[in-house]
Amino acid sequence: MGSSIDINKFIEENYSKEDFSHLNWSGSMQDYLDLVTKNPMVVRNSFQRVHDMIMSYGTSTYTEYKKEITRYHFFDDPLNDGKDAIFGIDVHLMKFVNFFKSAAQGYGTEKRVLLLHGPVGSAKSSISRLLKKGLEHYSKTDDGAIYTYEWHDQEASDILGGSKLFESPMHEEPLKLIPLEARQKLVAKLNEEGDLPLKLKIKGDVNPACRYILKEYITDGHNYYSADGKQTFKADEYYKVVEKSIKEGSTKLPITVSGDVAWVVAQTSPKHLRLTILDNGYINPEKSTAIVNFNNIKIKKITDILNNEEFKEQSSSVKINIPLGAFRFIDIELMEEL
Repeated sequence: MGSSIDINKFIEENYSKEDFSHLNWSGSMQDYLDLVTKNPMVVRNSFQRVHDMIMSYGTSTYTEYKKEITRYHFFDDPLNDGKDAIFGIDVHLMKFVNFFKSAAQGYGTEKRVLLLHGPVGSAKSSISRLLKKGLEHYSKTDDGAIYTYEWHDQEASDILGGSKLFESPMHEEPLKLIPLEARQKLVAKLNEEGDLPLKLKIKGDVNPACRYILKEYITDGHNYYSADGKQTFKADEYYKVVEKSIKEGSTKLPITVSGDVAWVVAQTSPKHLRLTILDNGYINPEKSTAIVNFNNIKIKKITDILNNEEFKEQSSSVKINIPLGAFRFIDIELMEEL
């Protein structure tokens, strides 16, 4: 048998306490804003991070059939001594990287789904493994560091479910906690003063759980306060503020649907929307009528995907009957790109 291992000596020789502290940094919101001010690139979106991660390994070029081909060294798998290295499909890998490059610049591909399609052995899984390993390693470097936030409540109030600590379930960008208007001004300032190679954008709102927590922390238990703290609303009247906000927000959506139905809409291409409508009577199904309203978009054609039935828009809306207990898939073609 070998000699016993001294765990303290082993850790000291093989693991740095400084590295652990560096990889597990924590601080206040002001501390994070100081980091962002020094290095605005920490707030890049996922497309920008993936592209920068791939480019950080460098490139080389060669000529094939009089065409210049770029070889991205990331796909040599330098992190694992070439175990998942990919060769022979450099042209396809160029298109793959161009997808992320375009998305990083906000040219539209960030709104689309990237599908890896090919026969067995065409490196689909290898590409996925490389991306996962690469991002994991990149996130541990100063250039690729990712930050998120967590809530602390020393009183362990009901707001955090009786806990003193609640982590962001989506591990989101901390700047999303800043109200949209103020956040836009902050990002604009970072883009203006940072002399950056790309344009930073922070889109969307925090997840529903954190959105609830954020709203609950701007109340004293009796009254609610506006984000700027200048307006006070009684709890039994605050629903009017919420209702108004919902109505105003709905007008910014391209489509809203009313009626006793459930619905969801997704953009399938720059000029096409896919609307799915379901009969909402789960317990007592019945024939329903959905009223689809179009807000600030011009409609070219409305078609049921399954039976090719066409619908005519009237006064920026259309009525669609939903059979008992059934659903309909509606393709909405727009006159202009959304």
